[in-house]
Amino acid sequence: MYKNSIYGKNININDVIFSDDYLRVFVIRKDSVHMEKKIIRNIINGVLLLLISIYFVLIVGCVNVEKSKMQIINIISAQINISVPQDTNLIEKYESPIFLHGRLPKYYVFQFDQEPEDFLYDNNFQKNDSDELEQLIIKELEEDNEKYKLKIPKDRMVRFDESYLLVYQENNYCLIYYPKNNELIVFVFSK
Repeated sequence: MYKNSIYGKNININDVIFSDDYLRVFVIRKDSVHMEKKIIRNIINGVLLLLISIYFVLIVGCVNVEKSKMQIINIISAQINISVPQDTNLIEKYESPIFLHGRLPKYYVFQFDQEPEDFLYDNNFQKNDSDELEQLIIKELEEDNEKYKLKIPKDRMVRFDESYLLVYQENNYCLIYYPKNNELIVFVFSK
């Protein structure tokens, strides 16, 4: 036992830690060390619980719920301000399974029973003569397809080798209508 001259208390040698700093003696009682370990353990447990909770919230929030055709048409309308007619058939849909902040890319294929003349006219669909625009659309589509894992098969990608009409807004969306089979491709770019 040693006597601490400052506090006048008896100190057990097992409770003493010597510091290199000016050879001062610091006293740490075993119960305070135990308390510090307990506090650190509680903090680590709290952080782990918080991380696990966030993980489960993201998993539950990101579950890919099957969307109906009407929900998809409403999403398209809300995001790009173009209303796809309700009398169309949804043939294919490719959406990102990845959860990120911002707008994720969407790729939908619709088919009409007959040519939707009013829809094409109202939304200003036009023939495209620009190879540069075609290359830009293909580049955007391939980048989003790979980055966001849309898994669009090659046979469902846009086809510029056949007759088509187009509505395009840079960095926002692209709609391509194929008169041959009354097919409409809606590609909403990521943001």
